[in-house]
Amino acid sequence: MDFKKELMITSLNFDSYKDITTKLPRPKWLTAGDGLYSLYEEKDILLKEGKVCYAYLLQANEVLFSYFPHVNAPAAVIYSDDDIITEEPSILEELAECIMSYKDSELFLVPPKFREIVKTITDEYSRKRHCFFIEHKNRKIKIYYSTVMIFRKHIPGRKINHFLLPILMHRACKNVMILPKEYWSEGLKKIWK
Repeated sequence: MDFKKELMITSLNFDSYKDITTKLPRPKWLTAGDGLYSLYEEKDILLKEGKVCYAYLLQANEVLFSYFPHVNAPAAVIYSDDDIITEEPSILEELAECIMSYKDSELFLVPPKFREIVKTITDEYSRKRHCFFIEHKNRKIKIYYSTVMIFRKHIPGRKINHFLLPILMHRACKNVMILPKEYWSEGLKKIWK
């Protein structure tokens, strides 16, 4: 699959048909003290001015892998708006596998650039955000880690069937959000079915 082309089509779909009236249902457990709460304040900026880029799921609440119970839940993602990631999102997959391989390790065994992320993914209630750099083809790439809310209505099939997904990010926002599936290219929808 030409991932660069698929993301370009997805971005064009979004730029052509932006719908800032998209509603995000707020789960009862999500209170003002939770870091995801600010997503509801940032939603309009993300939907008006957000940049579409690839993210890769590190881990998600297990309820999201099946149809029932039909609830929305958080997940951890890594993402980047770097052009290299747009062309080669498999870099995120390899990085995710590397990070997750340290999840249950003693922290002194974890490479320094991943330690804070490993501590965060071990605490499933943490909403800390992180950024770090990796080297790829003699170039530094900025990678971000964040918790994202998975709204089932925004993903094909309404459950997790794949780990690569398009998100909306904006430098002024703490949160990112999954791009609603209506904007996804047919190619991206197909890998999720």
